[in-house]
Amino acid sequence: MRWRLLSNSEELLVPISTSSQVHSAREHLYLELEHDGLFGHGEIAPQPVELNGDAGVTDVLAEWTNRLCDTFREVVVREGGAPPWFRVARFSGSRSSAAFAGTLLEMAVLDLELKQTQKSLGELWEPKFETPFQVTMSGSDSSRWLSSPGAKRLRIKVGRHGLDAETISLVQALPVPILLDFNCGAHSLHQVIELVDTLGDVVDVVEQPFAPGNLVDHALLAREVSCRVSLDEGVRTLNDVRLIARHDAASLLCIKPARVGGYANARALALTAKDLGLQTYVGGFFESPLARHTNKILAASITPEASDISPVITRSTTSTDWVGEKYGLGLAPTQEFLSRCREVAHSTISV
Repeated sequence: MRWRLLSNSEELLVPISTSSQVHSAREHLYLELEHDGLFGHGEIAPQPVELNGDAGVTDVLAEWTNRLCDTFREVVVREGGAPPWFRVARFSGSRSSAAFAGTLLEMAVLDLELKQTQKSLGELWEPKFETPFQVTMSGSDSSRWLSSPGAKRLRIKVGRHGLDAETISLVQALPVPILLDFNCGAHSLHQVIELVDTLGDVVDVVEQPFAPGNLVDHALLAREVSCRVSLDEGVRTLNDVRLIARHDAASLLCIKPARVGGYANARALALTAKDLGLQTYVGGFFESPLARHTNKILAASITPEASDISPVITRSTTSTDWVGEKYGLGLAPTQEFLSRCREVAHSTISV
């Protein structure tokens, strides 16, 4: 068995400003596993630096290099091959960097396993919903919004100074519901409530105004607004889901596979949330078509809520970089695309 860790930076066509940073580019990490002529690929797109509890790309790379690749090697040697994909989540620790690195490995192992058994991801995760998509726009630069035909909800990033009068007027006239995403940057309950009241019925969801773990203010907010309150950065473990439900801190949860430690964990969190009366949707970190495609299949198996499953438009986006496949995740990078990536590390494991 052979593995390669690759990196590729993509520049967004339209930068997106949030309460704490500007998303102008993302570094994507790709893991390629090869065994007996079959290839499995995984991908994550971590934050540039640590933020709101999420590990930065440097920490994720260190997690793979210093810990996870050795654990994976030990398991492969001991068991004579890659473990079942759903066991990979148990290799990681509680660190955010471990969750991201574990997701990268789990995805590649899943892709390889499905190809070895000649199955598709849709067969593994039976589609139950026609999950619509939502798109993300910057509330601090409405002049650069992209047209988004077919979107069922718009995620509006609220900047550190809120929304100006011009943007508020544009939002009020939108034909689809919106999700106000504060990214933990709200100054007070009053600020959030006032903005929701100003915008009116167009607001469907308020997402993570306050810091991860701050269930008190989210619970207070949920009592004061008529729209739904969602938690995003505050959703990482099964215990988070249980505490959110116990304290009525939200009615909707954003589940991002890389943040929660992979797809096995994401499905477990979604099922637990459903049992506790919470709705879920699938979020993303500006991933490439590979992870977006995988997230789309995940979403169709767990939620009817609009999710972050539409393509992210970058300055180098091209259909020639990806090819559809019958088995596995259903999409794979072309050799031309992989040749443009930077190789970070590689190794061979004797089986």
